[in-house]
Amino acid sequence: MKITLDMVDEVMRRKPCEYSVARAALEATDGDILAAIEHIEAHETKRPGAQSSEVPLGTKIMNGVRRLHATSLRVTKGDRVYLNLPGTIALLVVLCTWPAAIIAILLLVIFGYRFTISGSSRDQAVNDNLNRAADQVSRVVNQASVAVTTATAPTAPAAPEAAETGDAAPASS
Repeated sequence: MKITLDMVDEVMRRKPCEYSVARAALEATDGDILAAIEHIEAHETKRPGAQSSEVPLGTKIMNGVRRLHATSLRVTKGDRVYLNLPGTIALLVVLCTWPAAIIAILLLVIFGYRFTISGSSRDQAVNDNLNRAADQVSRVVNQASVAVTTATAPTAPAAPEAAETGDAAPASS
């Protein structure tokens, strides 16, 4: 059967491929358009640079931003919540002011504030690690404050010993 340009165009319209691939498939199937499409699908091989079933990078980035925005960072002390930020805002603040942010985070931990993350699938494991680190910092701070307090505590002056001299104060009548 004679392969026409219209037949090749029809195969290329239904199954995006190169002209040579569509023509070869039509020749292999004696001009049957449906069989040519099936032939192309059956013999498709991945070429370098070919479209794959992977998610595009832009989609991955947007999914990550959405997941980060759904996550929140809380700063608490006791039962009171002092700060509750979406993850995207918290990340932007830390990235834009990182030296001051690191110092602020360390000071907050030293003064007993707790950081919790909620909204992610791994938030419990992260929060456990944050709590362990905060507990360790609290222990070190408490030990340091006890050491400083005991080192600077004034000692009581010694009472004078009157018995050593043997002089007793006369009693007045």
